[in-house]
Amino acid sequence: DSTCIPSNHINYLYLDSKDRLWVATALGVCYYNKDLDDFIRVADPRNYAGLEGINIAQIGEDLNGNILISCVSSILRFDFNERVFKKVVSVDSCLINHFIVDNVNRIWIACSDNRGLIRYNPNTMESRVISASGSDKDILNRATINRLALQENRLWIAIQGDGVWLLNTTSGKLKKYHYLNEDDAVAINVYIDNSNMVWTVDYAGLKVLDLHTDSLTA
Repeated sequence: DSTCIPSNHINYLYLDSKDRLWVATALGVCYYNKDLDDFIRVADPRNYAGLEGINIAQIGEDLNGNILISCVSSILRFDFNERVFKKVVSVDSCLINHFIVDNVNRIWIACSDNRGLIRYNPNTMESRVISASGSDKDILNRATINRLALQENRLWIAIQGDGVWLLNTTSGKLKKYHYLNEDDAVAINVYIDNSNMVWTVDYAGLKVLDLHTDSLTA
């Protein structure tokens, strides 16, 4: 049935600026059609729509309202007129775990396999591996990064095996948040809620940023 989601294995949900609900699955991507209470498939096993694969990891949006997806090692933009995806940027020798668009439309890319953090500027078409300032400056270019979250110029970074870090994207200053043990160190997710609170998930459970102590507490 082409009016249902391509797979029950859902990787990501995204509500875009036009109030469309997008669903990324292991077998393609679709969005919800409110008028008919069904789904419109964009890519599935019968129609790759310009993709090299159809296991869609994430959906997002840039400042121009373009729908972006990550698939394997590429970020692609959906062309509504041609109904195909067009490549924006690719990374070498790793998977894209997550991406986020900042307030000047740059794309920050979290990479697997110790490939670190990459920033892509669509205006110059330049990709840059990010290093920070200070004694920990090289941590970001040799880490496996699972998730990113952005508060203005404060980029929160969940690192596999090294906890949660905070990068000031203006100054390059990097801060590490203390963790207790190996389970705490496996940072899986970081999220900013509607009240601007910072939440993190690791192998030990759920934590929230205590604004008074500037520490993550269970």
